[in-house]
Amino acid sequence: MKGNRPDEGHLQTKVLEINLINAPNVAESIFKLDLFTQYDRERIAKLCEQFGLYGRALQNYHNMVDIKRVMLNTHAIPEEQIIEFFGRLGEDECLQCMYDMLKSNRQNVQIVAKIAVKYASKIDTKKSIEVLESFGTNEGMLYYLANVLPHTEDPDIYFKYIEACARLGNYKEVERVIRETTNYDPEKVKEFLKESKLPDPRPLIYLCDMHGFTDELTRYLYGHKQTKFIEIYLFKVNQNATPKVLGTLLELDCDELYIKQLLNSIRVCPIPDLVDEFEERGKLRMLETWLESRRDERIQEPALHNALAKIYIDINKNPEDFLINNQYYDSKVVGKYCEERNPDLAFTAYKRAWGECDEELLAVTNKNYLYRLQARYLVERQDEELWGKVLVEEN
Repeated sequence: MKGNRPDEGHLQTKVLEINLINAPNVAESIFKLDLFTQYDRERIAKLCEQFGLYGRALQNYHNMVDIKRVMLNTHAIPEEQIIEFFGRLGEDECLQCMYDMLKSNRQNVQIVAKIAVKYASKIDTKKSIEVLESFGTNEGMLYYLANVLPHTEDPDIYFKYIEACARLGNYKEVERVIRETTNYDPEKVKEFLKESKLPDPRPLIYLCDMHGFTDELTRYLYGHKQTKFIEIYLFKVNQNATPKVLGTLLELDCDELYIKQLLNSIRVCPIPDLVDEFEERGKLRMLETWLESRRDERIQEPALHNALAKIYIDINKNPEDFLINNQYYDSKVVGKYCEERNPDLAFTAYKRAWGECDEELLAVTNKNYLYRLQARYLVERQDEELWGKVLVEEN
């Protein structure tokens, strides 16, 4: 019967039948030779099932009711036979069989995931996810999505992968995906990571830093008593976030000693932003020591010297000497700051600009009747146009 002729189908059936009843191992050897295809498949499938050759029964049944029943014996079917068999099924049949396999035995999760990966071209990814998700199989989901991820940019699939990694405690992988890709919804992932209350919030730190959620990150870490990670964020991830972090901590009434401790551990950060954050909250004086240290390093940033000028004016620390001798502050900014506090100092700041703040100087001296200072400045400047502005009849 080596010819596998159609007219020998009844003989092929008989050979297989005799061996299945008397020597199933011999029958299995015959199946492996793959010589016979003309036998009565329904008859042989039933005998295979009866004598425990479930994989061969699966290969020979055509009725889905029989297939689903036999397939549940996954413990007795070689994995490769099950996976190969799914190639015969359509998408809906694959999904139903995958569901039934998981329903009958949660241990089938790995093989179901492998089936979903192998036949990803015909089984919709989101439908496979639904099946795996319906049984809470994070391990299977992770295996499946790890194989799917390189071939998609779908934000929902990336979110599912991040979710599965986080639930299994694989925070390094969550961090990697967040840092190396942008194929996810940052807002959605941020909310998930916050709700998860990870013992190691580094994935959340990188996400918030990359997508501008610094304020929210600070509130989260401070609120969950994870100040150690605030320090990791500032010292190892992004020192430029210092102004926003410290500003948020001020709003949260954090201990000023701790804020100064953070500040004094950082030498480099955006000074204008730092000054703005503290000034907005009426805490500019907290920066005095830090600003003086930066000044001693010969940093010429105007925002630094403007802030020092304001502090010295407020605490009356030789402000006039500073305004006369410091060459880096912005006369217009500092002069405006002085106008309501000390008009004489405002005049000193405007005068130092020597022509660039003449309008402001005239306005402040007129308003505060500082005519002697105004007249002396006019004589020193020797500018006819400037005299003309002062000696109008309305003045």
